[in-house]
Amino acid sequence: MSYKLILLDTICNTIFGDGFAIASHYNFHKVLAKLGAPESVLIERPRFGSIIQTGKSIIESFLIDGEFILADGCDIKFESIHSGLDANLMRWLNEYWSELKSGGATSSYDKDKLQKVAEKIRAAEARIYQELVEIDKALQERVGIDDYELECEFAFLLSEDDDYFDENEDNILASITESAKGISSAPDHHGINDGENHNDFVRLAEHPMGGEFHSWIYHSLYDHIHLSLEGIARIGDILVDIKPLYQYRF
Repeated sequence: MSYKLILLDTICNTIFGDGFAIASHYNFHKVLAKLGAPESVLIERPRFGSIIQTGKSIIESFLIDGEFILADGCDIKFESIHSGLDANLMRWLNEYWSELKSGGATSSYDKDKLQKVAEKIRAAEARIYQELVEIDKALQERVGIDDYELECEFAFLLSEDDDYFDENEDNILASITESAKGISSAPDHHGINDGENHNDFVRLAEHPMGGEFHSWIYHSLYDHIHLSLEGIARIGDILVDIKPLYQYRF
């Protein structure tokens, strides 16, 4: 079986023929895992992310610790329904996929590193959540302001043993900003430290990450800002900034 992965800028109400399934960039694995998976999967490119970034993330998600998780005899192929630039990008992605399969390109991340990062992020969420609840409650009770905002920014730094770490630089690899307004009055909130497993691969039993717990922020790294697994494994320290904003109307 050869799966065709077709990246689209936007999937609207377009009707495709038999043999196609529509998936977003983050749930295509679930589509492939379904019984009688279609030969072609249309993948919507994220609004804030390039086709190359999306395609590379898809390719690398099939490769963990240097081993492919596709069943024997299965393959993937990127195609474009447009000519010109998109077609050239698809050609590059197919070449990258071929290099990985043949061992011409390697991945430097491993599962142990990813799990350590996941655990560190989960602990950070739990610690910061308590602070956010207290600050949000105080802001709600504050007299004299018309409104407020409360944001929490997670900055992920390169590990000190990374080849590109520079003690004279900020070494920020990626950052995520989350709104925490109202978090003190929403015990069943969706987001930071919500206790839910946001693992996109949990329903794909054969995936090496399928049995893991992914907190909201860890999930956001690969699903929302599209940081590759290799990139996530390079994370060292995490800096968290809590930003209350007082609003006045005159």
